[in-house]
Amino acid sequence: MTDQDSSRAALSRERILEATSHIVTTQGVEETTVRTIAQVARVSPGRIIQQFGTKDKLLAEIFVRRRLEVSMTLKKELEGVTALADIGACLTRVLFTHEYQHLDLARHYYSYMWRWSLSEEAQFLEVLSQWVTMLSTQIARLCKRPVSADDLATAEGLLIIHAGSLRIAVMQGMQQSVAAEHAARLMAAVLRGVKV
Repeated sequence: MTDQDSSRAALSRERILEATSHIVTTQGVEETTVRTIAQVARVSPGRIIQQFGTKDKLLAEIFVRRRLEVSMTLKKELEGVTALADIGACLTRVLFTHEYQHLDLARHYYSYMWRWSLSEEAQFLEVLSQWVTMLSTQIARLCKRPVSADDLATAEGLLIIHAGSLRIAVMQGMQQSVAAEHAARLMAAVLRGVKV
């Protein structure tokens, strides 16, 4: 494969991802078909299958990409947190806002994630690892100490609470404000147990 072929393949891959994201956002997951994506991206349906395998795998890649975008927002927001008790509220605000902006994709993703391949799971675990690092670093910063094993465990606990609360909220169609308030209360309880 020449450099020009590689460049074209990368461009078509980006067009496919952008088209899929647009269709999911405007029409929903059920209306997002390989044929529709191909029309919007100006590629053949075969190109989509060749590059992604299935529609589910394509949607999973979009969800992971959005998670990476959320990582940047979360990092910025966490840097502005000045009190330990506010970490949970910050996490909830950033992550719940993101999920509810793309509710149909989130519902699909949560139902699909139980069938992930090892590579899809590895991508997601990489993002979670980044979030644990960000959260534990902020906990340690606010406690004015180096990151400890307890800080890492607390960060993991916050993410587990968030993930469970969010999944239940999204799958049951719970209002964002009610779900976010519930998750924030649970996280605040965990953070009260952090030794400063």
